[in-house]
Amino acid sequence: MTIDYSDPQIRKAAEWQVKKQLEKTRRPRMELTRKVKAAKLKELALQEMGSGDEDNLSETVYRLLEEATYDEPLGICSNENCTYYTVVEPDQDKGWCEHCETKTVVSCLILGNIV
Repeated sequence: MTIDYSDPQIRKAAEWQVKKQLEKTRRPRMELTRKVKAAKLKELALQEMGSGDEDNLSETVYRLLEEATYDEPLGICSNENCTYYTVVEPDQDKGWCEHCETKTVVSCLILGNIV
């Protein structure tokens, strides 16, 4: 049995099947390593708290995480060269980055292994 792809309905159905198959085979999102999580958390803390003092960095990160548990948490893009950050849901791990236009914004609570 041969399929007649000249029929518009059959062609549309075939294109839809190919599209769905491509979506399934796309490379899965890479998990963030501990090192990357720590670096992004520090970067977010420095940006948000406005602290240029590296000596108090651990205190700045602690304050950021403490505030995030009581208020709206911040998230930062997990792409290497992006520093975009915004308010997110506490369990957000695929938020939209307006700078990169990707779903790579991660909550500081996830970066800090709290959620």
